Amino acid sequence: MAPSTLYADERTPPDDATRLRMFLDTVDAYEQLQETYPLPLSWNLHGVPQSDYWTLVLHAGLLRKFYAPTDQATVKKVIESVSRLVLIEEEGLMQDLEDIPLYAHSRTVPVKVGLNVNGHDVMLWEVVEVELYGRHLHTDYGKWAASQTIRKGSWNSHLGQWCRAASLIVLHTAARIRWWSEQGFIDFDAPARPEQ
Repeated sequence: MAPSTLYADERTPPDDATRLRMFLDTVDAYEQLQETYPLPLSWNLHGVPQSDYWTLVLHAGLLRKFYAPTDQATVKKVIESVSRLVLIEEEGLMQDLEDIPLYAHSRTVPVKVGLNVNGHDVMLWEVVEVELYGRHLHTDYGKWAASQTIRKGSWNSHLGQWCRAASLIVLHTAARIRWWSEQGFIDFDAPARPEQ
């Protein structure tokens, strides 16, 4: 395939400040989606209306980039970038830099919540993976086959739970980054501190 004339074939941003700008820009776009297609406020164990299901799939598809390890604006990578741009080690900022990564992985959103399928514990992210990669964004056979099993239960409420928790973490992280910048605790234009 010929290289694109529209964009550089680079996955990794050139520096930490650019990673934060990428993250905040994509969060702005997600917030616009949320205004247009808000997450359902509630769902029950017997399912959600068809329109709510597709809203959940849409949100899951857009939220996954903030948690998938190969993406460049994951919450985890963004917090690592913030830690290298700290100018003032304010107590709340330093605590957030410890706390946010605890929830910054797809499999820990939210922590300790899952379901049981055929006698096996399944994390919420696995439901998201099965839906997105087995039925909607890709058609991986194993995930598609699993989707046939989980769709017999209350899986869509779990999809909703993951989206709600993942969204809250992303929006909280973006709000904190903006506040830290406004307070002068981090500086997007300052040279990054070396990794420790």
